[in-house]
Amino acid sequence: MSEVRVGDGALTTLHAAIPALACAGLAALAYAGAVQWMAPELSLALPLLAVFVAAMISSVAGFAFAPVSAVMLIHLVDDPLRMVSMIITASIMVQLLCVLNRWRDMDWPGALVVATGGLATLPLGLLLLLEATGRAHVMSLGALLVAYAAWMMWRPHAVQAGNPSRWAQVMVGAAGGITGGMAGFPAGPLVAWCGWLGMGRVALWGITQPYILVMQVAALLLLQWLAPARGQMAGFDPTLLLVAGPALFGTACGLQLHGVLSDRNFARLMNAMLLAAGLGMLL
Repeated sequence: MSEVRVGDGALTTLHAAIPALACAGLAALAYAGAVQWMAPELSLALPLLAVFVAAMISSVAGFAFAPVSAVMLIHLVDDPLRMVSMIITASIMVQLLCVLNRWRDMDWPGALVVATGGLATLPLGLLLLLEATGRAHVMSLGALLVAYAAWMMWRPHAVQAGNPSRWAQVMVGAAGGITGGMAGFPAGPLVAWCGWLGMGRVALWGITQPYILVMQVAALLLLQWLAPARGQMAGFDPTLLLVAGPALFGTACGLQLHGVLSDRNFARLMNAMLLAAGLGMLL
């Protein structure tokens, strides 16, 4: 087995990130503890910590907050609708900070083309969420995680990235509208497609992060209309805003830690964890 060496630059980044990581972790613990103390009936301490961890992990890669958080939240939040609402709300915070941090790299025109298809199918994805029973939602989410992780781990060699047609971009976005509404994970099809095209890391971030932000804002707004109309939600739940703190803290930590692990090794580790978690949901 070959020895893995970490360069001086990576060590410098790690050492610089440790204080920020420690402070943010303590702040997240204090925040979750305060919420639990003030409102013990909400039982939000562990879900808020899960949001913090997922935000930190996913912001290193630039995407995948939804599946990483779902792996933990599905065991902590009984109601699928509430769980996805928490994921969507926290994802907005994560992507907002990531977009602001990498503003110059954002490809808004390309992201909006993809979002055209996503917005068209988003209502269908949300209706699937509202119709799902607890076990059915767990099974569907597990299948989605397995499919996503397996594709990312064993996908065919990338083709030469040319100029894909707008129709292809819209169709990929449409697939993300369904997964985004059903599981709060609109980026899955887009990330897999961009990887198959051989798109570089910066270009991948540039199109996925604005797309996720647009889709999650639209999903949250649409959910506030669809769920009350079907008698499944009384209206906007202000306690959802409690996820903002851990999401922002975790994202700030992840952005500090970016570069300590190589993209390839981090992706392999994360996809292996997602695959194992998805298989666990299906069993």
